[in-house]
Amino acid sequence: MKQFEYLALKSHEFIDMLDVIARERTTLRVKKREDNLIILTCQIAIPMAHIKYKTEGDGDNLIVYRKVSWLPLLYSTLPILAILEAIMYMITYFTSNVQWFSYLLVGLAWGLGIVFIVYQIFSELENLAQKLFKVRV
Repeated sequence: MKQFEYLALKSHEFIDMLDVIARERTTLRVKKREDNLIILTCQIAIPMAHIKYKTEGDGDNLIVYRKVSWLPLLYSTLPILAILEAIMYMITYFTSNVQWFSYLLVGLAWGLGIVFIVYQIFSELENLAQKLFKVRV
């Protein structure tokens, strides 16, 4: 969980800024919004990560905790890998022409897709950080 500190900012203002930024982006959706908590979902057709921002007041300053949950990435991409491997097995079963390295190629393609998705999630986090007027103390 990363911690940030913002000067002279209130909790509802920070949550409102994140809500506006998420509405501008096509890959971010607001999943849950409360007084001092907002959960954003980064998605590319299906949810890939949940980004949780929790705020606490510290006098005039605001302390923000950010946590990224990678669980949606696993439970949304593992079935895709299983389906691709099943297709390869069916091709092997009916034609007997597919070698063992074709399974390896499917796994590598899945891994390349995961790398792209993780890059997209980190670029969204960077975009959020750039759009927020942040002053670290």
